Amino acid sequence: PRLAYQLALTTDPGVPSVEESTDTRYQIASRTINEKTTIRTGAKLPFDITTTLRYNYVTNEQIGTNNTKQNQLSFPDITANWNGLGKLFFFPKIASNVRTNAHYIHENKKNYEAGALKTEGINNDFNPLISLNMNLRIGVNTEYSSSWRDGKDYTYTAATTTVSHNAEITHKFTASYSIRGTKGFKIPLIGTLKFENQLSFSLSVQNAIRKAESWVAGNEEEVSVTRDDNEWSITPSASYQFSRNIHGGMELKWIDTRDNKTDKVHHVRDVSIWVELKF
Repeated sequence: PRLAYQLALTTDPGVPSVEESTDTRYQIASRTINEKTTIRTGAKLPFDITTTLRYNYVTNEQIGTNNTKQNQLSFPDITANWNGLGKLFFFPKIASNVRTNAHYIHENKKNYEAGALKTEGINNDFNPLISLNMNLRIGVNTEYSSSWRDGKDYTYTAATTTVSHNAEITHKFTASYSIRGTKGFKIPLIGTLKFENQLSFSLSVQNAIRKAESWVAGNEEEVSVTRDDNEWSITPSASYQFSRNIHGGMELKWIDTRDNKTDKVHHVRDVSIWVELKF
């Protein structure tokens, strides 16, 4: 396979600055240091598969009366794209273009005050976990995507360590269809005046499962659940573009959210009508 490499290193030491306190008899010198390092590489594999791998490290440090420091590490940061699925199985018969991609990133953020670690966040984000986009030969465009996020935040004090955990899984399917036409009429001495018309329809169905909880390290048996719900949403919409300057549409929303904490279901019904005029 053919490999492609890209390397970038950036370091910004910052510029020292002097800040005056409210008492002009004293001056407090402060300095900000910013450093960023990025490394990126990629590979083109058989079957039209391309991948990229990225490393990113950022440090922001404030030196002065209150010394603070923030470190953020993003690694691995992986993206994979596959455009060869449309050539396999039954896809050539039903679709003209098939695209698949996935992305994963691991992030670690740390905040220091006076040299002591105060907070830390660790996140794993698959966004998307998988995404499949197809242009069907009947003129309908479809897209399915799923994502998964899982994160933990730690708050450190002299006595305890508090842990907050957040997780979310989302599935979404969207189908859209457009009809385009050109009409016009003749004007004497001017010619034919044409209007570009486009009528578009779309339907989106989404399911999201979210949960948030917290506890004190060493006492995992006493978990406090702050959020636990399951949401379904259906969003049909239609729009009509009469010309380049006139565009309007309507959107409906059905949202049902089940709160597992209270065992209740919340319903939302929404209708939106909009018109856009460009001059």
